[in-house]
Amino acid sequence: MRTRDARDGTGRVVPAPGELAAIARAWARRCPLTTTYLLLLVVIAVLLTVLPNEVAAKVVSHASTNLQGLRDKPLFVLVASAFVLSGGLAGLVWLPLLAVVMGAVERWLGRLATVLVFALGHVGATLGLAVLLVSGIAHRAIGPEIATVHDVGVSYGLLAMAGTLTARVPARWRARYAATITGFSVGAFAITREPTEAGHALAAMIGLALAVVLLRAVAFAAAARSDGPSEAE
Repeated sequence: MRTRDARDGTGRVVPAPGELAAIARAWARRCPLTTTYLLLLVVIAVLLTVLPNEVAAKVVSHASTNLQGLRDKPLFVLVASAFVLSGGLAGLVWLPLLAVVMGAVERWLGRLATVLVFALGHVGATLGLAVLLVSGIAHRAIGPEIATVHDVGVSYGLLAMAGTLTARVPARWRARYAATITGFSVGAFAITREPTEAGHALAAMIGLALAVVLLRAVAFAAAARSDGPSEAE
């Protein structure tokens, strides 16, 4: 039996719960990597919430990509930090945006390339920020206490993927989209001067650089195809 849509108080059509579930299942089938990652983030966020505060704080500290973590266990924190949301359950508000951006990249480039783009943004921005922090400490521009400040979350990878999607945006909107990504990330750092915002700017730049590489690769492939028949003749 077909379920009819309902209408809200404004007269707009609201999909029935059954149809929403069907849409969600279809999206999950098309984006299995994104779906799995989102579920892991939710499960870990909930677990950290139910754990005693002291234990949860130790887990977050152990996974943090601050200078101390990068010095003591670099490979572990680079991976673990991508599965711990900054702010605990409050960080779940970013999951819809992550779902849209990561899902779009996965449908466009595939699962392996999505992991690569996310990793380049997450790791590249983290290491780039670490270099800036070490330099700042060495020149006494910032205090050494920055070495133990917690730094976890998905934002670096998210911004890198958003920047990479520049190559997917129609040409007439591409410059505006890239300017928005750049303005959001660089502007936030200019206003707050927070180290994390510097990492966001680095992640966005990595994503935009990947977009340029993809656009050039597409142009090169198109040129090769157009030259093929003439050379054969």
